[in-house]
Amino acid sequence: MKDHAADILAIIRNLDIDNVVLVGLSMVAQLIAGLGNLGGLRGLILISLAPLTPLCLPEDMREQQIHANDDETSAEFVARNVLTAAPHSDSVMVSLVSDMLRGNQDARAAWPSYGMAEDISAAASAIACPVLVVAIANDKVEPLERVQK
Repeated sequence: MKDHAADILAIIRNLDIDNVVLVGLSMVAQLIAGLGNLGGLRGLILISLAPLTPLCLPEDMREQQIHANDDETSAEFVARNVLTAAPHSDSVMVSLVSDMLRGNQDARAAWPSYGMAEDISAAASAIACPVLVVAIANDKVEPLERVQK
């Protein structure tokens, strides 16, 4: 996560952006904000944020997540049963599955392989800018109760 955060910081600095509101779905945005290395950070918007402390899954569940986007069948299962609370049309599913499979396999496997084991609670505790947390009531991956905690 720290390497990913460093990459994003480098991009922001190279673009000479000095007035920033970070929007993130991940621990990376929290890490960037908490490390205090981004001058001009005005706020942070977190959408269905991941837990700040290590998430330990049973081995079979972790393996399932590592391979969730290996092929069209597994990606469609995840799209229909994990990532969405309401049914979507076939055309939306085709587009979503295509997007899910577009990324690099190593990148798709990073979160369940090692990313979820990281602890960024110290950095998150140091966030000094205004924060808005957006949570989805029916989120199956990050339930509202866990997000509130």
